[in-house]
Parts: sequence; C-alpha cells; structure tokens
Amino acid sequence: MPSSVAAQDTRNAELAASDVQLNKVYGALIRQLGKEDQAALRASQRSWLNFRDLDCKFGWGDKRDCLMARTDERVEQLRNSLYWTPNGKQIDLSNVK
Repeated sequence: MPSSVAAQDTRNAELAASDVQLNKVYGALIRQLGKEDQAALRASQRSWLNFRDLDCKFGWGDKRDCLMARTDERVEQLRNSLYWTPNGKQIDLSNVK
C-alpha cells in the first residue's frame, strides 16, 4: 500500500461529520422551540456562522481544523445551554447523536 494512502487527509470527512452533528442538534432544538425562540435561535445561528467563518480566516494552518473546532464547540454550546418548550418543559439534547 503506498504511503500516501496510509497518510490520507481525512479532514474533509471529519468536517462533514461535524456539520452533520451540528445540524442534528440544531434541528432537534429548533423543532421544540416556540416561534419567537425559533426566530431568536435562527438569528443567533446566523451570527455564529458569520463569527466562525471570519474567525477561521486567519491563525490556523488549515482552515478546516478551525472550522471543525468551532463547529464542535457550537454543538456543545447548544447541548449544554438551557432551553424550554412553549409549555415550559426543559429541552434535553444529550441523546441527540
């Protein structure tokens, strides 16, 4: 097996997996929120995406490393924050895989 195959760069696949996980957690959350909270979360997510993209333009050897790190951080942020459904039930995102 050629050494280039063994040392294959997997960052594109890892970044895609991070994006999939973020979309799952975000989707699970937004479906449980009331309309006003959905609008607030959408605005927050757009702002976060802008921050992530600007932050990752500099200071990293490979932009994908930054994008993965920031995306994984956002997943944890969404999971660890407290949210409630319109009827007052706390939303649990710990089981979203």
